[in-house]
Amino acid sequence: MQAVFSLHPASIADKERLAALRMEVMEADIKRHAIEPEQLYQRFMEKFDPGTTYIIKSEDQFIGCISIVPGEGGHHLRHFYLKPEWQGSGIGSEILKLIVEEHRKTDEHLSLAIFKGSAAKTLYERYGFEVVEEDRFVERMKLYFYD
Repeated sequence: MQAVFSLHPASIADKERLAALRMEVMEADIKRHAIEPEQLYQRFMEKFDPGTTYIIKSEDQFIGCISIVPGEGGHHLRHFYLKPEWQGSGIGSEILKLIVEEHRKTDEHLSLAIFKGSAAKTLYERYGFEVVEEDRFVERMKLYFYD
């Protein structure tokens, strides 16, 4: 059965709940990399852009968010978080499939960054994302579209 979801433009009023969702979803990464939680929280609060962020809903229930940020030659996916009870439901895969299909039409690449050891890496790899750069904590991945 296909997961049912909808994307809605975010507003500045969503900032706090999305920051809280980020902290909840990234708890394992924060612990694994011994990152100061307040630092991650502050970074989100400073960089949040409602103009590139979408609220993910299933029916009328808030279940997550994603940002799609324009960049050179493509778009960067950021802040793709689903509430823990929705993870593994297939909805993340459906959302990523929609975004990949839309960008395939434009031939613009997609990129993203994840913490090393993130459970989400396998999802991105299934859609063809490849690690193109890494540092101590982060892997940067890209999906190129070829003719």
